[in-house]
Amino acid sequence: MRATFRAAVAACLLIGLIAIPVVALAADTGGPVASRIFDDIQAPPAVHNRSAFYVGVVGGMDVAQIEAATFKFSDSSWLAGGFVGLNVRLPSSPFVIGLEGDYVFTDIKASPGLLVVATTSYLASVRARAGVAVGPAFLYVTGGPAFTENKLAVPGSTDKTFLIGAALGAGVEAEVTKALFLRLEAIHYAFPDNDSTSCGPSCLYTSKDQQTTVRAAVGFKLN
Repeated sequence: MRATFRAAVAACLLIGLIAIPVVALAADTGGPVASRIFDDIQAPPAVHNRSAFYVGVVGGMDVAQIEAATFKFSDSSWLAGGFVGLNVRLPSSPFVIGLEGDYVFTDIKASPGLLVVATTSYLASVRARAGVAVGPAFLYVTGGPAFTENKLAVPGSTDKTFLIGAALGAGVEAEVTKALFLRLEAIHYAFPDNDSTSCGPSCLYTSKDQQTTVRAAVGFKLN
């Protein structure tokens, strides 16, 4: 679990390290940062209009770290799904805020043997986004509630539990045309402890679920 969290933090820091020098260079040109950042390199708003509804498809990898009772195990899987959202660019500034919902299918199936099997078939979230537009690029951070169903099974019994947790990440988008954009992002999902009695009333498993996704996406603006 700690290794997965460190991987998520490292991915976010990598994106941040790319963005910070660009921001610092633009700020050195003088004038109020809110109005002068990227003035010399930013395209006209009509070309890169960030205020829009959008939809898209996403694919990538999901790495899970799961604990159940005294067992700790991990698994990795593909993921694929879609998203829908809204961006609003603040007037006379490069800053953009928005809201996005996504739903991705995955195939996590982690087990230390035949005794305990933990599976996850989907991840969903509703996340706020905030960032800065740099010409055709958009650098952002994102976070909000996340949802999944954890299935914990032992021989002869299966327990399914709907979980609500949190998703936190960062990414970068690049506009290809006025309507089409590409995205690369990393999002970490953390869910609370889940008490399961799938092995019967005589025993109790407490499971923990942490997942990190790295994914690419193609999006389309609707207006």
